[in-house]
Amino acid sequence: MSDDLEAADIWGDSNDNNQAANNATSNENNAAASNDDNAENQPPESNEDDETVNMSNTDLRQRIRLLDNDIRVMKSDVQRIHHEGRAQKERIRENNEKVKMNKQLPYLVGNVIEILEPDAEDGLEADDEEGGAHDVDSNRKTRSAVIRTSTRQTIFLPIPGLVDTSELKPSDLIGTNKDSYLILEKLPAEFD
Repeated sequence: MSDDLEAADIWGDSNDNNQAANNATSNENNAAASNDDNAENQPPESNEDDETVNMSNTDLRQRIRLLDNDIRVMKSDVQRIHHEGRAQKERIRENNEKVKMNKQLPYLVGNVIEILEPDAEDGLEADDEEGGAHDVDSNRKTRSAVIRTSTRQTIFLPIPGLVDTSELKPSDLIGTNKDSYLILEKLPAEFD
């Protein structure tokens, strides 16, 4: 019968027989479905929202491609951020090691001579010459320090170092790095 069914469908000969069989099965299905609806009294749940119900297949495929591209971009952003985080952690670790190396004893002992405010008047007139040399430190916003070391050198530090300048006052005893003269530690006062 299946061989005849294909030929009948092609030539349209057995439409009457097939329609009668289809009508009988559809009536049975409708009766079973109405019994199920009455028993549950709840509409079937749909996983589709109102927007996607009315979309064609090509629109749905295009939407899926756009979402896949968005997912790919977000995954690459997450990977980039994780990579940058690991790189920053590595830099922090290296910098901590450098600080430990520079804080090794012996210190060069010195005294604070003066703490300079960033917006204090320096008594110099501003020269606005074209092509003239500009002081990079003139735009600084941190306090700077002038120190005198035990080797009788007086040094200006635009960036004082590891000690907060608000904790320093003139005549404080400090420990500095012997090469860069950065203030590494505030030392206890000498007692006679």
